[in-house]
This record gives sequence, C-alpha cells and structure tokens, in this order.
Amino acid sequence: RVVMMAQPVDMVFDDQEIVKLYREYRPTPPENLISTVVDFVKEKSVEPLQLCVDVGCGSGQNTNMYTNYFQQVIGVDVSQEQVQLATKNCTHHNVIFKEGIAERLPVEDESAELVTSSVAIHWFNLDKFYKEVTRVLKPGGVLACYSYLGCTPIYAGKSYASTILEIGGMLNNYFPEEHKHLWTEYGTLPAFSPEEQMF
Repeated sequence: RVVMMAQPVDMVFDDQEIVKLYREYRPTPPENLISTVVDFVKEKSVEPLQLCVDVGCGSGQNTNMYTNYFQQVIGVDVSQEQVQLATKNCTHHNVIFKEGIAERLPVEDESAELVTSSVAIHWFNLDKFYKEVTRVLKPGGVLACYSYLGCTPIYAGKSYASTILEIGGMLNNYFPEEHKHLWTEYGTLPAFSPEEQMF
C-alpha cells in the first residue's frame, strides 16, 4: 500500500551488530513499486525531478532505489550508526545521508517532489511528521509510505508475511501502539491528503 516515534528512543538500531545485520537482511523494495511511485510523482511534478527525501532510511536500501530518478536523494535516519553505514556503502554520487528525526527534517521548505518512508512511518509522531512533510514538499509533491509484508515470497507453503504477522501477534503487547499500522500494511494510517491513493 502506498499512501499520501517522536522520541529518538534508546535506539536498538544504533547497536553496531544489529546495524550490520539490518544492512545484510532487510529487504529492498521491488523495482516495480519504486517505478509506480515515481510515475505518480511525474504526474504531479515538472521534470527533471529534483529531490527525494527518504525518512527512516536505515542503511539505505530504499534510498538507493531512487537515485536514477532524482537529481538528489537525501536519506534521513535517527540512528548515527545507520547513517554512517549507509554513507560508507553508498556508491551513488547523488545521495546524501543525514542524521535527523522525521518530525524535524534537515531539508529546506518546498524543496522535494517526493518524501518516502519504507517500513518506518509507524515510529513517527504522525501529526508532527505530516506537518513537516507539508513544509518540505513542493506544491503537488507526494508522500509515499509502504511496507514489505505484502511483497514477500512463499516458502514451504507459508508466506514470509504470514510468519511476520504470526510473530507480531505473539509479541504485540511488547510493541508501541503505533505498530498497529505496520501489521495492517499501513491501512490504518490517517490520511495525509484528500488525494490519497492506494496501490
């Protein structure tokens, strides 16, 4: 589904070993999802596309998918360790990774055609994040948020998504309330815009 934590917590994502595992095993969004998002952005914006901001970028898997479509891509993450690893492993000349939070993006007003977030928006304070996205987007700009639960392979007759949901259900009481959005593939997110579209 594509849709238009307030606190920098004691981020487990800052642990060096977890950051390395995250880089190695976190799925990369499929190219057809990225091209669908970009096609939607092109309907609303003048080309060439200038700036994409990836919020909650982690080690950069989603960020790097946009390098062929935008003149500049900025990945923002609360974790200094994630940003350092993303920067170290990046081979694209038009990508910058910055430490920052979703509710106060290190980006100029009305500068981006696209703000995106892959499997991270459930960590954000949505009211503040939506206001910040409104500040950062150019007129006609797009917010695209997505999860990977629905884009997973089947092994031994069971989908990866159903395994995650099963484990998530068992651990649900230990997660913040905002995780409900993840388990519904962001189907429960409040609308960002009256023009919201789902894919």
